[in-house]
Amino acid sequence: QWELTGLFTVSGILALLIIHQLRCMMKSVLKDDCFVLANVVSLRKMGTYSFLITLVTAVRFFVYLTPAVLVIMLVFLVAGLFSKVLSQVFEKAVLYKDENDMTI
Repeated sequence: QWELTGLFTVSGILALLIIHQLRCMMKSVLKDDCFVLANVVSLRKMGTYSFLITLVTAVRFFVYLTPAVLVIMLVFLVAGLFSKVLSQVFEKAVLYKDENDMTI
């Protein structure tokens, strides 16, 4: 029982960190300035947190195996990959935006 409680606590904390990064990104969207390096960093962090949730959930294989474990792992693996790819797209967009802002 204690093992599951620990795993769920770690996963919950990581999920809260993802929500925090989403809130930071939303602030820049509301300011109408979404193509900034801070959002690139937020997306990278969200990808990392998603991969960590996948790893923590993988530990549950040895503690308590259910079909939901596989689904959760797949969801957060895809979310992590999506965030990492999107961070690279945003990084290019920021570079193009900065370059465009420097031209007359």
